[in-house]
Amino acid sequence: MKPHFLTLPLILSIIMLASCDSNNTKENLQHAEFAIERQDYNSARGICDNIRKQQNDAEKMDASTLCNLSMLYMKLGETDDREDNIGLARQCYIDAYATDSAEARNYYDNVSVEDLPHLSLLTSIVRSTTGSPAGIIDDYINESDSISGIN
Repeated sequence: MKPHFLTLPLILSIIMLASCDSNNTKENLQHAEFAIERQDYNSARGICDNIRKQQNDAEKMDASTLCNLSMLYMKLGETDDREDNIGLARQCYIDAYATDSAEARNYYDNVSVEDLPHLSLLTSIVRSTTGSPAGIIDDYINESDSISGIN
């Protein structure tokens, strides 16, 4: 009986997403966040996967959306039993910086206190798996300060 209970919200969310266009991405991100709060991880995962697919199919990806997705996938990673959530979070993080590093940096600098552990873990994963100190990400983060050399 329990699988049928979880199937209905998943089907409804997929139908809802099929009828929505990319202008509703922010709403869909909110729906995914609410689904996680309600512990409806299958629906949240379906919404996130559809948004990610839209981003991959788009001519230009949106860094803010990718940042949001990375945090949602990290939350799913600690609750959902699918092993690829952390990998998807990592890829969204990298894609966000590749798309617009200033916007990504601004987003991650302003995450809520509740999301800081997820961000810290995600940043560590990216840094440890890229073979260098986060590659292009650190190039932006560690820009040299022209004034620091003056004393």
